[in-house]
Amino acid sequence: MLTENNNILHRQVLICQGKSCTYAGAKYVLKAFQKNPIPNVEIIPCGCLRQCGNGPMVIIQPENSWYW
Repeated sequence: MLTENNNILHRQVLICQGKSCTYAGAKYVLKAFQKNPIPNVEIIPCGCLRQCGNGPMVIIQPENSWYW
């Protein structure tokens, strides 16, 4: 995706590593993203995203798209 100035938009993928998400397999989701790197996408393990019981939670930024 390009910005108005034709710069490549940097994306971040935040993957919850909180207790509930870890129990639901978040470490495997994180490993899958790390194993298959995507240009201009930063993979970030993060703390609890306050969606306990719905995880593992993944957020794509800057779109603010949530996945579980």
